[in-house]
Amino acid sequence: KLTTGNQNTAVGISSLGWNASAATTGSYNAAFGQGALTALTSGSSNVAVGSGSLQANTTASNNTAVGYQAGYSNTTSSYTTFIGQGAGYANTTGGNALAVGALSLYANTTGTDNSAIGTEALRANTTGGNNTALGRQALYSNTTASNNTAVGYQAGYDNTTGAGGVAFGYQAALANTTGNYNIFIGAFAGQGAGSSITGGNNTVIGTSAGASLTTGTYNTFVGAAGQVNQGSGGLVTTGSKNTILGPYNGNQGGLDIRTASKYIVLSDGDGNPILSTCYGRSLAISETCQPQPGFGITFPATQNPSSNANTLDDYERGSWTPTFTNLTIGNGSVWGTYVKIGRQVTVNFGFNFGSTSSFSGGITSITGLPFATETTGQHVAVASFLKQGSGWYTGSVTGQNTSLQHLSVSGGNSVVGATNPFTWAANDYAAITLTYITPA
Repeated sequence: KLTTGNQNTAVGISSLGWNASAATTGSYNAAFGQGALTALTSGSSNVAVGSGSLQANTTASNNTAVGYQAGYSNTTSSYTTFIGQGAGYANTTGGNALAVGALSLYANTTGTDNSAIGTEALRANTTGGNNTALGRQALYSNTTASNNTAVGYQAGYDNTTGAGGVAFGYQAALANTTGNYNIFIGAFAGQGAGSSITGGNNTVIGTSAGASLTTGTYNTFVGAAGQVNQGSGGLVTTGSKNTILGPYNGNQGGLDIRTASKYIVLSDGDGNPILSTCYGRSLAISETCQPQPGFGITFPATQNPSSNANTLDDYERGSWTPTFTNLTIGNGSVWGTYVKIGRQVTVNFGFNFGSTSSFSGGITSITGLPFATETTGQHVAVASFLKQGSGWYTGSVTGQNTSLQHLSVSGGNSVVGATNPFTWAANDYAAITLTYITPA
C-alpha cells in the first residue's frame, strides 16, 4: 500500500505496492497492468506497463518494463530496460541491462551491462556480462560468458562460455561453444559441420569461411565461395596457425591442410592454391600461374636470354659422376650432385676409399664436371678429408681454365697421394664443394 510516496500512477488490479507488507515510499513511479510493480517499497522513477511487469521490484529505481511479465523478477537492479513479453524475466540484480524482444535476456539473473535486441536474444544468459546481441536468437545459448558481440539471426547461437567473441552475419559462429576470442564475419562463417567449435583466437571473414573448425586455433581465413563449408578454410577442422587469403577451402588443388598447421595459402577466385608455404618448408608456386617474362622469378627448362630476361633463368639440378686421375676407386665409391642457376654452377662431390682403392702417385685431377668451366681464371674448391682414427682435415682443390687438380690437405699443403700427408685406408672419405662460372 502507498504511504508517503508522491507523483505515482497506478492503473490495474494489484499494481504499485499492492502487497499489504509493501509500505511504499517510492515516488515518480507508473504502473499499468495487473500485478505491475506489486512489490515496490522505496524504488522511484520506474515505469511498468503490462501484467506482471517489474512485479518483484522493491527498492530498484529508474527501470522501464513494457510487456507481459517483462522484468518480472527484478528486485534491486537499476537502470534496466525490458521491452517485450518475458524480456528480462529472471533478472534480479543485473543492472544496466537492455532487452528488446519477446523472451530476450529471459534467464538473466545477475549479469550486468548486457544488451539484447531481438526475439530470444541472449535468452539463456544468466551471469554473463557486457554482451551485445542484435538479431533473433543471437547468442541464444550464452550462459556465463562475457564480452561477446553478435549481430544477425542466430549469430553465436551455440555459444555457452566462450568469451570475447565477435559474430556478424546470418548464423555466424553458430557452432562456437567454448572457443574464446574468435571473430566470425559473414553468413555461415563458423557455422559448424556437425561439431562444436572449441578452439579460440581465430579470425574468419567471408561466407561459409571456417565452417568446419573444431579445435583449430589462431587461424586467419579471408574469402568466400558462397557454398556451405566451401568458403576460405571451410574444410579445416583441427589445423592451427594457418593463414588463407582467398576461397581455398583447405583441401583443394592437391593441397590438403585440414588438420595441418602453420600454412600460408594464397588462392585464386575458384579456391585453387596459387602460392603456398609452410613453416620449415619451401615456397610452392602453381604451374598455371608463373610470372610473365621479365616479371618476378621463374625457372624455365632452358636458357632464354632476352632484353627482359627472367631472373634466375636456366635453373637445373641433378647428379654427375666425377672421374679422378691417378686414383683407382676399386671397391670404393664416388658421388656427385649439382645445382645450376644461369651461368653459376655449384657442385658437391667426393669419394669413399675402399680396401682395394689406391693412389698411383702424381697429380690427381678431377674431370667429368657437369658443365664446362670458364676458360680463364682460377677456381678453388673447399675440401674436407676424413682419416679414420685421426679425424677431419681441411683442404682445397685448385684448378685453372677447364681442369681441376691438386687435391691438397692442410698441414704442409702436400699433394694427396699414397703417403702425403697420411696413408689412405678403407673408409677414409673426401667431400668437396665447388662453385664456378660456365662460359658465356
